[in-house]
Amino acid sequence: MTDKNDFLKALGGKSSAKKAVKREFPLPMSPSKPLAAKSAVGDVGIEIEVEGRNLPRGMAVVDKSICPTTSSVWVTHDDGSLRGESAEFVLDPPAVIDEVPNALEFLWGKFNRDGTRIDASNRTSTHVHVNVQGMKINEFCSFIVLWLCFESALINVCGPARKSNHFCLSNRDTGGWLVDQVEKALVTGSFAWQQGMKYGALNLAAFTKFGSLEFRPMRTMESVQQLVDWTRILVGLREAAKGQMFKDPSLIPARFSENGADYLFRTICDDAGVSREFVDEVFSHYDDVISFNQDVIDGLRDAQGICYALDWTDWMDKFEEVYIENPFGSTKPKPAPRAPRPLFFNENPAPDNNRDRAAENFGRIERERQRQREAGRQAAQIIADDFNDDF
Repeated sequence: MTDKNDFLKALGGKSSAKKAVKREFPLPMSPSKPLAAKSAVGDVGIEIEVEGRNLPRGMAVVDKSICPTTSSVWVTHDDGSLRGESAEFVLDPPAVIDEVPNALEFLWGKFNRDGTRIDASNRTSTHVHVNVQGMKINEFCSFIVLWLCFESALINVCGPARKSNHFCLSNRDTGGWLVDQVEKALVTGSFAWQQGMKYGALNLAAFTKFGSLEFRPMRTMESVQQLVDWTRILVGLREAAKGQMFKDPSLIPARFSENGADYLFRTICDDAGVSREFVDEVFSHYDDVISFNQDVIDGLRDAQGICYALDWTDWMDKFEEVYIENPFGSTKPKPAPRAPRPLFFNENPAPDNNRDRAAENFGRIERERQRQREAGRQAAQIIADDFNDDF
């Protein structure tokens, strides 16, 4: 069978075959290398700000049988942004997602035993750190895109005081500033965001400091189940970003077009174990499914700069490779030791007075030069005398 390229050549045309060209990944990093090395076991760190009465103090120890994987504990901190009797309860270290319900039940049980009264306040909130260590750059960006798609819908359930709050501004509130920052990182290869990013609904600066993405919009919850659902949907978005359907950021718009935003949201929630009550609450803020879908598509449109920042599909095979830091166990050769510097450059001369020795050597050289000059003058005088005698 005649090859198409041979047929074109026979007609005098040009072959369409191209020589394989080795392409370099457009960022100064290996595409198979995770953006942050995997070191923490847990999925989520939780920070709960509380104002009220009879708040527990000190460390509320969580028994290892409750959090067997991470042995997480609740640690209390003072927070200067709160008023009156107040505290911030931090789950430390981060817990795996399956341990979160037990950890929260323990804390709320502590509240009940101590007679704690939690007062709703526009100053209090709940921050959830989702561990993104070990994620490849494509998965990391897909996670951000999925959050931006559903950001408006999820902030709706956080309470009216959290909407456009100066301490948890959405991407839309800032005119797309978060997307701009991610796009810049995809040009420079630098994912080290500064604390100026802290007060977004999605705090990118947490990645630089902890290897996590911090989600800040949720109010202080009234019940354990609400907070369990909130942590599950956030981890669910992360897991969806790592899955076959969403791990290529450039294909996310097509996924929404083919399946519908409402179907994808329900699927992600089901896979993450989010309660039906939480899902219903999300949809209750819209007149119908069409308005929900339109809101999500608007969020996707805001995030499309990330979707098309790179030719993601061209590099998917490289993203899939397992990254090995040092595949051959080799080490860089150590540079040879420098030769000792000349004595004249020694900042700390030895006690034997090297300067005097150098002066003595210099004098000896000068005397030798003087002797040679004198011998030359004598030889020239002898030649001149012989010349005069001849005449």
